[in-house]
Amino acid sequence: MKDKSTILEDAKRQAEEELILLRPLMAKYTVFAVGIGLVVCFVSLPTCAKFPFPINLIPLAAPFVAYFTFKLYSSQTFFSRARVAIEVFEKEPHIASDYADRAGSLYYLGFYEAAVDDYRTALQMEPDNDLTWYDLAETLWRELRRGDEALPIAEKLGGREGDYQASALVFQGEILAEQDPEAAIKCFDQAIDIEPDDFDHQLARLRFYVDTDRLDQAAEAIVAVAKVQRKGWFHQYATFSELCGVMALKQGRPADAVKELGKAIRLDSSKAKYYHIRSDAHAALGDHDKADADRRKAQELADDA
Repeated sequence: MKDKSTILEDAKRQAEEELILLRPLMAKYTVFAVGIGLVVCFVSLPTCAKFPFPINLIPLAAPFVAYFTFKLYSSQTFFSRARVAIEVFEKEPHIASDYADRAGSLYYLGFYEAAVDDYRTALQMEPDNDLTWYDLAETLWRELRRGDEALPIAEKLGGREGDYQASALVFQGEILAEQDPEAAIKCFDQAIDIEPDDFDHQLARLRFYVDTDRLDQAAEAIVAVAKVQRKGWFHQYATFSELCGVMALKQGRPADAVKELGKAIRLDSSKAKYYHIRSDAHAALGDHDKADADRRKAQELADDA
């Protein structure tokens, strides 16, 4: 790992560059939001004109409401993480939460080794903080694939009741998937028993079944996922479609695989693997032109990543 001060300078510069890049994009979205407000205004004016003053003027407020609502939303979402990162990099950490906050910003910007270092420092100062332990395990496993270090943390969190128990059990299942599949299944099942409506837990178990060719169990898991699908987000819907597509391909149903991967791409067109899998499905159908087009798109996205 580089010198820590150099990493922090690089991370701060990256956050500042991200903030600069976001501003014109947010300006476009703001104009779009105001445009929607104007449309609402003009559509509503004839109806509201029938009401007495000042009710008849309410539609005139629509563009202003749209503008300020979107500005508030963007400042709390799109800009928030970059601004918070700049702030934490500008101050010297003194207490555990300072190090944990800085680790979170380093994680967000992709400086995972430095994030691990700060999480460990925070835990030396405050060893009973389950959130920091969870964030450390997530960084070690999800980003650095250091399962040997993440597993003891996941076992500790998964073995006691708390906000992170179910998610820690999912980590255990993912880490144990190759070396002890039966133990992995028990971890996934236990996580879902604790939080049955969590879409991510259901998807993790489904991915395990698909990846290990347990297709009968995967079919049952798809039904379980579908029951909680309404509680998910777009990227989770895309993942679900991806897994359904992979399963269809493994079952010799390439046409269904193309359909499912098409759904995934419509929901999230930034994932190279979606195009790569659909390319295999097109090839299985004998449609080599579409397979080549998807393969090129997958390579293009991989090069840009």
